[in-house]
Amino acid sequence: MMGDMMRGMMMDRAPKRMCFSKEQAMSPDFTLPPLEYSTDVIKYGLFTWDLVPFVQGQPRKINVSCTECLKEYNMKWPLNTTTLKSHYQTRHQETLVRILGNGAAERKRARTENKRQNDGGDDEFDENVFLKLLTQMSLATNMPPGVIDGRSFRDLISLVRGELPPSMKSANVEAEFKRMYAEELVKTKLKLAKHKGTFAMTFALWETKKRKDEYLSEYTSIALKLHWLDEDMGPEELLVGFEAFQDFEDLEAFVLGQSHKQIDYSCLKKCVMKALKEYDIAEDRVISITRGTSLLLDWSADSYKEEYSSKHAQAEFEGDIRCIESCITFWVKRFFQSTFFRYGDVSVDKIEGVTPENREFYYNLQFLPDLIRSLFKYIRENGELYKTFREGVEARESSKNNPKFKFEFPQPDRKSLWLTTDEMVKTALEYRTEINAALKEAQKIPPLDLEEMEFEPRDITDEEWEYLAAWRETLDIFKKCLGAVKRASFPSISFTIPAVCRLLANRDKLVARDSVKSNHLLVLSLEKIKKNILKFYPIHDEDIGPIKNLYLATVLDPRSKLQIFTDLGFSESVISNIRKYVDEVYARYKLNYEASLDPSSSSEQDDIFVRYDRAHNALDAYLSEARKPRTSSVAGFYRLGRSSDPVMYKMARDFLAMKPTSAPANRLFHDMADVLRAQTVRISRSAMRNMVILKVRGVVDKNKNNNSSDEEDDSDLGLG
Repeated sequence: MMGDMMRGMMMDRAPKRMCFSKEQAMSPDFTLPPLEYSTDVIKYGLFTWDLVPFVQGQPRKINVSCTECLKEYNMKWPLNTTTLKSHYQTRHQETLVRILGNGAAERKRARTENKRQNDGGDDEFDENVFLKLLTQMSLATNMPPGVIDGRSFRDLISLVRGELPPSMKSANVEAEFKRMYAEELVKTKLKLAKHKGTFAMTFALWETKKRKDEYLSEYTSIALKLHWLDEDMGPEELLVGFEAFQDFEDLEAFVLGQSHKQIDYSCLKKCVMKALKEYDIAEDRVISITRGTSLLLDWSADSYKEEYSSKHAQAEFEGDIRCIESCITFWVKRFFQSTFFRYGDVSVDKIEGVTPENREFYYNLQFLPDLIRSLFKYIRENGELYKTFREGVEARESSKNNPKFKFEFPQPDRKSLWLTTDEMVKTALEYRTEINAALKEAQKIPPLDLEEMEFEPRDITDEEWEYLAAWRETLDIFKKCLGAVKRASFPSISFTIPAVCRLLANRDKLVARDSVKSNHLLVLSLEKIKKNILKFYPIHDEDIGPIKNLYLATVLDPRSKLQIFTDLGFSESVISNIRKYVDEVYARYKLNYEASLDPSSSSEQDDIFVRYDRAHNALDAYLSEARKPRTSSVAGFYRLGRSSDPVMYKMARDFLAMKPTSAPANRLFHDMADVLRAQTVRISRSAMRNMVILKVRGVVDKNKNNNSSDEEDDSDLGLG
């Protein structure tokens, strides 16, 4: 039947296919014939074809790609259509049936009718207009340009106007992306040139599919955003970089143990340098780069610092900021590993304080997470046990006279999301009585059935329940820290140090509790937590260098100032070092500002900073004043002081623009995920970059608004 359908399709074809001699097929002038003269598998959109670059003395090669999968063939002229048809019959039979089942004669009739209507006086098809509208649709809907080369898209268009011109391919749309990006680049450079201060950056990484080695992925993209504050202290941001990692083999060689110098691991450096060069921004105008905690980004940050130091007279780049959200996720992951909720390097033998008397208790803790997961899974799948469990929960809640209670059984926790594990433990603690009863019932199940379910029920002791309660309290301190940063009002960067300090303080309170002191596993995990936190944020350390810009941003928040460090328990020596650094930065900004003033200029009297007093130390006055209430506006504070304290105003515009998280850049990957999945999208990397940046900047919406306003202007003038 399939063969008959294929032959039926062959009968419904346009003029006979073009033939070429052997000499013609080897010529550099050889070109592929128009669509109407092509072989049927090309004409009906089953495959697309492109010429491979000419090689002297060899027949021209043709790259033939399946429109349903990623299969490609390199063929000579004439094409081996038997192989191509066989591919569709074996791999995409359902698609082929759907194509041919629509009726080739019906498609031909539709094309003939459309051609007749066009000949009857309709406007001629304008490829340029079509290309413009198609590009706008691609950007507006995140449609990859590769869709244009597919059979489905061309069949859809053929119902409206007949066959698309052979020249109308995805490459046309990609070229239009390039042209639009070039125009947008000029406008953006003019916008950035108006900003005279520094820029903060956020840097994010996106991986579609991990390889066996945890550090590598089959396709990794990076996004780079600029952040700054306008003259009214309003936040501005702009996506300026979107790249894919290059030299992947070198990176893989490094992970496998090759020489450090042989590896090109400078993805962050390349992306930053390229963006700065493209937008005419000097490197020393980048005050910070906020990034995640992955090993790749650690390598890249080190590489960028080395490059920066070599170009700027050995001056250090002081703006490497770790994303606080990534840090918390990293700390939670380590906490899970050290408490057996994730696989790690901890074992009972490595826990200090384990004795033969308590060894069984810690051995049971090692398998406690799996016991709870298995129990929830078993209750969910066993109707009788689920009914008993639910009735017990509802009976307990009804005794509390809670009419709003609605039983919701917890879903399985996803090991990639720590919050789902938190919900699982929370539910277990809430339904402790019912879970104990369910475990007793499960122990009555025949051993063979339990073995088949891979479930070994046992009683959970009171000591183990106390451990779970303390475990969840530990997780709560991370949630509070993350929530404080996310809820922070502008400038959120000034909340980072206080949030980390409170995280450590809450951790110390837990360690001091008797119920925690007696549990050697929790003591070990909480000690590891502290080391990991201080590794990224060495607060209370007299050497403030690694995080001195975070200290400075905190001081520049009029709601915090230096007094916040006294409240948080910092030593006098650390506070003194913070003050010295703030004085140093203020002196530098003051010197630069005064150098920009022209005493001989008559226009100085009209300058907005006419009241500036060179002898006045605005920093001393600022720090001597009382702190502002937490509800006050930081932006409003500096707007009011712009004329009287221009140096403080400039410092605030620069350092308060820094970001505590890389979330602004990370959001891009959620918004554009359907475009960025390289394994399913046929689009060149440069075109993907142009498409993503144009989409994020709303270029299509801008064009629509401009067109709409043009129409309104014409209407006002009585022109239509």
